[in-house]
Amino acid sequence: MVIENKFEIGQEVYVIRKERVKEKCSACNGAGHKIIDGNEYYCSKCNGKGYSRYETKEEYQVKGLKTVTLIKSITQLQEKELIPQTVIIYNVDSEGMTLKEVPEHHLFTTKEEAEACCKELNEEESANGNR
Repeated sequence: MVIENKFEIGQEVYVIRKERVKEKCSACNGAGHKIIDGNEYYCSKCNGKGYSRYETKEEYQVKGLKTVTLIKSITQLQEKELIPQTVIIYNVDSEGMTLKEVPEHHLFTTKEEAEACCKELNEEESANGNR
Protein backbone atom coordinates (compact mmCIF):
# COMPACT_ATOMS: atom_id res chain seq x y z
CA MET A 1 0.00 0.00 0.00
CA VAL A 2 1.36 3.41 -0.98
CA ILE A 3 0.51 6.38 1.22
CA GLU A 4 1.05 9.87 -0.13
CA ASN A 5 2.56 12.35 2.32
CA LYS A 6 2.39 16.08 1.83
CA PHE A 7 5.82 16.96 3.27
CA GLU A 8 9.32 15.45 3.17
CA ILE A 9 12.09 15.03 5.76
CA GLY A 10 14.21 18.18 5.85
CA GLN A 11 11.42 20.38 4.51
CA GLU A 12 10.68 23.58 6.42
CA VAL A 13 7.04 24.00 7.45
CA TYR A 14 4.90 26.28 9.56
CA VAL A 15 3.22 24.52 12.47
CA ILE A 16 -0.03 25.43 14.20
CA ARG A 17 -0.86 24.33 17.71
CA LYS A 18 -3.60 25.00 20.19
CA GLU A 19 -2.21 26.72 23.26
CA ARG A 20 -3.30 28.85 26.17
CA VAL A 21 -3.31 32.59 25.54
CA LYS A 22 -3.26 35.13 28.35
CA GLU A 23 -5.93 37.78 28.18
CA LYS A 24 -5.68 41.29 29.53
CA CYS A 25 -6.89 41.76 33.06
CA SER A 26 -10.43 43.07 32.90
CA ALA A 27 -9.89 45.30 35.95
CA CYS A 28 -6.82 47.25 34.70
CA ASN A 29 -7.05 46.49 30.95
CA GLY A 30 -3.58 44.92 31.02
CA ALA A 31 -1.75 47.85 32.61
CA GLY A 32 -1.09 46.15 35.96
CA HIS A 33 -2.28 49.26 37.75
CA LYS A 34 -5.19 51.67 37.85
CA ILE A 35 -5.10 55.45 37.89
CA ILE A 36 -7.75 57.01 40.07
CA ASP A 37 -7.85 60.78 40.62
CA GLY A 38 -4.31 61.06 39.28
CA ASN A 39 -2.93 58.42 41.66
CA GLU A 40 -1.57 55.09 40.47
CA TYR A 41 -2.79 52.01 42.34
CA TYR A 42 -1.51 48.46 42.04
CA CYS A 43 -4.10 46.12 40.49
CA SER A 44 -4.97 43.50 43.07
CA LYS A 45 -6.91 41.37 40.59
CA CYS A 46 -3.88 40.53 38.44
CA ASN A 47 -1.15 41.20 41.03
CA GLY A 48 0.33 43.88 38.75
CA LYS A 49 0.99 41.47 35.88
CA GLY A 50 -1.60 42.87 33.49
CA TYR A 51 -3.24 39.50 32.98
CA SER A 52 -5.07 37.08 35.21
CA ARG A 53 -4.37 33.38 35.23
CA TYR A 54 -8.12 32.91 35.39
CA GLU A 55 -8.65 34.88 32.19
CA THR A 56 -6.95 32.61 29.69
CA LYS A 57 -8.30 30.82 26.67
CA GLU A 58 -7.00 28.28 24.23
CA GLU A 59 -6.60 29.17 20.60
CA TYR A 60 -4.69 28.01 17.57
CA GLN A 61 -1.43 29.86 16.95
CA VAL A 62 1.36 29.66 14.38
CA LYS A 63 4.37 28.20 16.20
CA GLY A 64 6.89 29.24 13.59
CA LEU A 65 9.08 27.62 11.00
CA LYS A 66 10.19 24.08 11.83
CA THR A 67 11.99 21.30 9.98
CA VAL A 68 10.37 17.91 9.35
CA THR A 69 12.54 15.24 11.05
CA LEU A 70 10.29 12.17 11.00
CA ILE A 71 7.30 10.97 9.01
CA LYS A 72 5.19 8.00 10.01
CA SER A 73 1.80 6.57 9.27
CA ILE A 74 -0.51 5.30 11.95
CA THR A 75 -3.85 3.56 11.83
CA GLN A 76 -6.59 4.99 14.00
CA LEU A 77 -10.34 4.67 14.27
CA GLN A 78 -12.54 7.38 12.83
CA GLU A 79 -14.59 8.99 15.59
CA LYS A 80 -18.13 8.23 14.46
CA GLU A 81 -17.95 5.12 12.28
CA LEU A 82 -15.16 3.23 14.09
CA ILE A 83 -13.55 2.44 10.74
CA PRO A 84 -9.75 2.20 10.73
CA GLN A 85 -8.01 4.87 8.68
CA THR A 86 -4.35 5.57 8.04
CA VAL A 87 -3.08 9.05 8.85
CA ILE A 88 0.31 10.67 8.44
CA ILE A 89 1.97 12.33 11.43
CA TYR A 90 5.25 14.20 11.63
CA ASN A 91 7.91 15.15 14.11
CA VAL A 92 9.23 18.67 13.52
CA ASP A 93 12.22 20.34 15.09
CA SER A 94 13.48 23.87 15.64
CA GLU A 95 16.48 24.94 17.72
CA GLY A 96 16.66 21.56 19.45
CA MET A 97 12.98 21.48 20.43
CA THR A 98 10.99 18.66 18.85
CA LEU A 99 7.23 18.66 18.46
CA LYS A 100 6.10 15.05 18.18
CA GLU A 101 3.18 13.51 16.34
CA VAL A 102 1.96 16.65 14.60
CA PRO A 103 -0.93 15.80 12.26
CA GLU A 104 -0.44 16.68 8.61
CA HIS A 105 -3.35 19.15 8.66
CA HIS A 106 -1.41 21.28 11.20
CA LEU A 107 1.56 21.82 8.84
CA PHE A 108 1.76 24.45 6.09
CA THR A 109 4.26 25.57 3.48
CA THR A 110 3.58 29.29 4.03
CA LYS A 111 2.96 31.43 7.09
CA GLU A 112 -0.07 32.98 5.40
CA GLU A 113 -1.72 29.56 4.98
CA ALA A 114 -1.02 28.72 8.64
CA GLU A 115 -2.41 32.06 9.86
CA ALA A 116 -5.54 31.67 7.72
CA CYS A 117 -6.15 28.18 9.13
CA CYS A 118 -5.68 29.43 12.72
CA LYS A 119 -8.15 32.23 12.11
CA GLU A 120 -10.71 29.83 10.64
CA LEU A 121 -10.34 27.26 13.45
CA ASN A 122 -10.50 29.94 16.18
CA GLU A 123 -13.61 31.52 14.64
CA GLU A 124 -15.23 28.09 14.31
CA GLU A 125 -14.55 27.27 17.96
CA SER A 126 -15.74 30.69 19.08
CA ALA A 127 -18.98 30.23 17.14
CA ASN A 128 -19.46 26.80 18.73
CA GLY A 129 -18.73 28.16 22.21
CA ASN A 130 -15.71 25.91 22.74
CA ARG A 131 -13.37 28.47 24.28
